[in-house]
Amino acid sequence: MPKLFAMADKLCLHRYQTTESDAYTKCRGDQSVAIARLVQGLYALSDKPAFEALYKQCLIQGPDMAAGFPDFDDALNCIVAQVPEARKIFFSDEQQ
Repeated sequence: MPKLFAMADKLCLHRYQTTESDAYTKCRGDQSVAIARLVQGLYALSDKPAFEALYKQCLIQGPDMAAGFPDFDDALNCIVAQVPEARKIFFSDEQQ
């Protein structure tokens, strides 16, 4: 998991060019929450291969992926948009 957080740091630095900005801090927070939701939700899934295929597809479509920076928050939102039932798994801490 430390590798995922390091990738998130690189994405946010790529976008905002400094770790001192509020935008970087917000980006880093959003990415951290998304990583935690993805890791926690993965354990609750019954069809992991189907999820992994959709997850990879969503990551590839990310706005910064062409530059080699995965956006975990964007990928999570992509998954939930394509499979609305997934919201119950990945956002189980939110009130429905």
